[in-house]
Amino acid sequence: MDYDTIKAKYENEYSWLYDRGKDKIRNYKFDYIKNYLLNYIDKEADIDILDYWAWDGVFSLFLPVNYRYHYLDIATSQYKNIRKENSTLHIFKDNYTLPDFGKKFDVIVMSEIIEHLPDVYSVISTLKQQLKPGWRIVVTTPNAFYWMNVIKGFFWRYIDPSKQHVNLYDYSTLNNIFELAWYSLADKRFLIFSYLVFNKCKRIDSLLSRLFKYSNLNLFLVFENKI
Repeated sequence: MDYDTIKAKYENEYSWLYDRGKDKIRNYKFDYIKNYLLNYIDKEADIDILDYWAWDGVFSLFLPVNYRYHYLDIATSQYKNIRKENSTLHIFKDNYTLPDFGKKFDVIVMSEIIEHLPDVYSVISTLKQQLKPGWRIVVTTPNAFYWMNVIKGFFWRYIDPSKQHVNLYDYSTLNNIFELAWYSLADKRFLIFSYLVFNKCKRIDSLLSRLFKYSNLNLFLVFENKI
């Protein structure tokens, strides 16, 4: 699809994308990213965070207000839940060219977006120029070795019939791509054993996710800008 078609598609979908009270897993991921950042960066620090392809911008509600939140997206009409304080909207230029931000960022967050990108290497290489040396990109993305994906593959079933994901990654493949772009791995974790179990009993899911962590639903990876 061309740029204008995709833009119209997302502007229509964003109107119903997110009900903050219902999507427990999405809340959990955002809270997990927030807690990671607070362990890595002082809560009172003066920093700029870029939320790459921010969707509805709800991640802003999880961050300390003093963290300057920059949200980058294709559309302008979807941000019903975004915080009003210390937030700046940026819009892609045609063909997803980055706008002129006028600054470099301390942290870039790419939550559930890498799997939608046809050319991840090109994107992260470009973003590298927007990230301060020694600072980090935080990535969450579906795990290709999620146990349900393995079962589906065994029976020749489609892993992702939604037609929205163009790539699925395991930890090592995604790490290789980032290393080629001159990032270094700073942290890796595996989140959530199962949608169903998580929504029924978070404690049981937490136990299973520790026992079978490499088969969890999501990858949580952090990469540092080496240059």
